[in-house]
Amino acid sequence: IASTISAEGGQLVSKLTYYKFDKDTVEWKSNSVPTLSLCTEISSDGEACIIGNTKYCMFSSDGQLKYSYDYPSDLVGYSSSGDVTALVQNNSERRSTTLTVISKDKPVDITVNNEYKNVHIKNGKAFIMTDKELITYSPEGKMLATAQLSKEYSDFAVVDDNVFLLSGSFVDGIDFKS
Repeated sequence: IASTISAEGGQLVSKLTYYKFDKDTVEWKSNSVPTLSLCTEISSDGEACIIGNTKYCMFSSDGQLKYSYDYPSDLVGYSSSGDVTALVQNNSERRSTTLTVISKDKPVDITVNNEYKNVHIKNGKAFIMTDKELITYSPEGKMLATAQLSKEYSDFAVVDDNVFLLSGSFVDGIDFKS
Protein backbone atom coordinates (compact mmCIF):
# COMPACT_ATOMS: atom_id res chain seq x y z
CA ILE A 1 0.00 0.00 0.00
CA ALA A 2 1.31 3.43 -0.93
CA SER A 3 -0.28 6.49 0.60
CA THR A 4 -0.08 9.71 -1.39
CA ILE A 5 -0.98 13.21 -0.33
CA SER A 6 -2.12 16.01 -2.61
CA ALA A 7 -4.51 18.95 -2.61
CA GLU A 8 -7.95 19.23 -4.16
CA GLY A 9 -9.83 22.52 -3.95
CA GLY A 10 -7.46 23.85 -1.30
CA GLN A 11 -8.00 20.77 0.93
CA LEU A 12 -5.31 18.18 1.70
CA VAL A 13 -6.41 14.73 0.55
CA SER A 14 -4.93 11.26 0.80
CA LYS A 15 -5.23 8.32 -1.59
CA LEU A 16 -4.15 4.71 -1.28
CA THR A 17 -2.65 2.64 -4.09
CA TYR A 18 -2.32 -1.11 -3.67
CA TYR A 19 0.49 -2.99 -5.42
CA LYS A 20 1.58 -6.61 -5.55
CA PHE A 21 5.27 -7.22 -6.06
CA ASP A 22 4.65 -10.13 -8.42
CA LYS A 23 2.58 -7.99 -10.84
CA ASP A 24 3.41 -5.01 -13.03
CA THR A 25 0.04 -3.29 -12.63
CA VAL A 26 -1.74 -1.48 -9.84
CA GLU A 27 -4.28 -3.72 -8.06
CA TRP A 28 -6.53 -0.83 -6.95
CA LYS A 29 -6.61 2.87 -6.12
CA SER A 30 -8.87 4.44 -3.52
CA ASN A 31 -10.83 7.63 -3.91
CA SER A 32 -9.50 10.74 -2.18
CA VAL A 33 -10.28 11.25 1.48
CA PRO A 34 -10.04 14.76 2.98
CA THR A 35 -7.29 14.20 5.54
CA LEU A 36 -3.50 14.23 5.78
CA SER A 37 -2.40 10.59 6.09
CA LEU A 38 -0.19 10.09 9.16
CA CYS A 39 -0.17 6.28 9.20
CA THR A 40 -1.38 3.45 6.97
CA GLU A 41 -1.85 -0.15 8.08
CA ILE A 42 -3.30 -3.35 6.62
CA SER A 43 -5.57 -5.70 8.57
CA SER A 44 -5.37 -9.49 8.60
CA ASP A 45 -8.35 -9.45 6.17
CA GLY A 46 -6.47 -7.32 3.62
CA GLU A 47 -8.35 -4.13 4.47
CA ALA A 48 -6.37 -0.90 4.68
CA CYS A 49 -6.76 1.93 7.14
CA ILE A 50 -5.55 5.51 7.17
CA ILE A 51 -5.03 7.42 10.37
CA GLY A 52 -5.25 11.00 9.22
CA ASN A 53 -4.93 14.32 10.98
CA THR A 54 -8.72 14.85 10.98
CA LYS A 55 -10.26 11.39 10.49
CA TYR A 56 -9.74 7.65 10.48
CA CYS A 57 -10.74 5.72 7.33
CA MET A 58 -11.03 1.99 6.64
CA PHE A 59 -10.99 0.67 3.07
CA SER A 60 -12.18 -2.75 1.88
CA SER A 61 -9.73 -5.18 0.30
CA ASP A 62 -10.68 -3.78 -3.13
CA GLY A 63 -10.10 -0.12 -2.20
CA GLN A 64 -13.64 1.08 -1.47
CA LEU A 65 -14.19 3.36 1.51
CA LYS A 66 -15.90 1.15 4.07
CA TYR A 67 -15.91 3.28 7.21
CA SER A 68 -14.75 6.69 8.42
CA TYR A 69 -14.59 8.30 11.85
CA ASP A 70 -14.20 12.09 12.20
CA TYR A 71 -12.31 13.12 15.31
CA PRO A 72 -14.41 15.25 17.67
CA SER A 73 -11.20 16.70 19.22
CA ASP A 74 -7.52 17.19 18.36
CA LEU A 75 -5.57 14.00 17.64
CA VAL A 76 -2.55 13.79 19.98
CA GLY A 77 -1.59 10.11 19.68
CA TYR A 78 -2.31 6.99 17.68
CA SER A 79 -1.31 3.39 17.06
CA SER A 80 -2.69 0.67 14.82
CA SER A 81 -2.16 -2.95 13.89
CA GLY A 82 -4.68 -2.73 11.05
CA ASP A 83 -7.14 -4.88 13.01
CA VAL A 84 -7.25 -2.65 16.10
CA THR A 85 -6.61 1.09 16.17
CA ALA A 86 -6.15 3.41 19.15
CA LEU A 87 -6.68 7.16 18.77
CA VAL A 88 -5.99 9.62 21.59
CA GLN A 89 -7.77 12.96 21.34
CA ASN A 90 -7.48 16.04 23.52
CA ASN A 91 -10.24 18.60 23.93
CA SER A 92 -8.44 21.63 25.39
CA GLU A 93 -11.68 23.58 25.96
CA ARG A 94 -13.12 20.84 28.16
CA ARG A 95 -9.70 19.83 29.49
CA SER A 96 -10.39 16.21 28.65
CA THR A 97 -8.53 13.43 26.90
CA THR A 98 -10.22 10.46 25.25
CA LEU A 99 -8.89 7.12 24.03
CA THR A 100 -10.92 5.76 21.12
CA VAL A 101 -10.40 2.08 20.33
CA ILE A 102 -11.68 0.99 16.91
CA SER A 103 -12.10 -2.66 15.99
CA LYS A 104 -14.40 -3.94 13.26
CA ASP A 105 -15.67 -0.41 12.58
CA LYS A 106 -16.95 -0.02 16.15
CA PRO A 107 -15.41 2.92 18.03
CA VAL A 108 -15.35 2.79 21.84
CA ASP A 109 -14.53 5.99 23.74
CA ILE A 110 -12.69 5.77 27.05
CA THR A 111 -11.95 8.78 29.27
CA VAL A 112 -8.26 9.21 30.12
CA ASN A 113 -8.04 10.50 33.69
CA ASN A 114 -4.39 11.53 33.85
CA GLU A 115 -1.84 13.24 31.59
CA TYR A 116 -1.44 11.21 28.37
CA LYS A 117 2.10 10.03 27.51
CA ASN A 118 1.92 7.31 24.83
CA VAL A 119 -0.22 4.60 23.23
CA HIS A 120 0.61 1.32 21.47
CA ILE A 121 -1.33 -1.57 19.98
CA LYS A 122 0.22 -4.94 20.74
CA ASN A 123 -1.32 -8.43 20.42
CA GLY A 124 -4.71 -6.93 19.56
CA LYS A 125 -4.85 -4.84 22.74
CA ALA A 126 -4.55 -1.09 23.36
CA PHE A 127 -1.88 -0.05 25.87
CA ILE A 128 -2.04 3.55 27.06
CA MET A 129 0.49 5.24 29.32
CA THR A 130 -0.30 8.28 31.43
CA ASP A 131 1.89 10.07 33.93
CA LYS A 132 0.49 7.83 36.69
CA GLU A 133 -0.40 4.46 35.17
CA LEU A 134 -0.25 1.98 32.31
CA ILE A 135 -3.60 0.50 31.29
CA THR A 136 -4.51 -2.23 28.79
CA TYR A 137 -7.88 -2.35 27.02
CA SER A 138 -9.51 -5.01 24.88
CA PRO A 139 -10.73 -4.08 21.37
CA GLU A 140 -14.20 -3.76 22.92
CA GLY A 141 -12.95 -1.17 25.45
CA LYS A 142 -12.86 -3.42 28.51
CA MET A 143 -10.02 -2.68 30.96
CA LEU A 144 -7.82 -5.79 31.14
CA ALA A 145 -4.93 -4.70 33.36
CA THR A 146 -3.44 -1.67 35.05
CA ALA A 147 -0.12 -0.82 36.70
CA GLN A 148 0.66 2.24 38.78
CA LEU A 149 3.80 4.13 37.74
CA SER A 150 5.94 5.68 40.45
CA LYS A 151 8.52 7.29 38.14
CA GLU A 152 8.27 9.55 35.11
CA TYR A 153 8.42 7.59 31.84
CA SER A 154 8.10 8.80 28.26
CA ASP A 155 7.52 5.56 26.34
CA PHE A 156 7.22 1.79 26.70
CA ALA A 157 7.57 -1.46 24.77
CA VAL A 158 5.53 -4.63 25.24
CA VAL A 159 7.30 -7.99 24.89
CA ASP A 160 5.18 -11.03 25.75
CA ASP A 161 4.03 -10.51 29.37
CA ASN A 162 6.65 -7.86 30.09
CA VAL A 163 6.57 -4.10 29.66
CA PHE A 164 9.76 -2.09 29.41
CA LEU A 165 9.32 1.50 30.56
CA LEU A 166 11.61 4.15 29.08
CA SER A 167 12.79 7.20 30.97
CA GLY A 168 15.35 9.82 30.03
CA SER A 169 18.16 7.96 31.80
CA PHE A 170 16.99 4.41 32.55
CA VAL A 171 14.73 1.51 31.48
CA ASP A 172 12.57 -0.43 33.96
CA GLY A 173 10.87 -3.73 33.28
CA ILE A 174 7.66 -5.01 34.85
CA ASP A 175 5.61 -8.21 34.58
CA PHE A 176 2.32 -7.14 33.05
CA LYS A 177 -0.14 -9.88 32.19
CA SER A 178 -3.24 -8.77 30.38
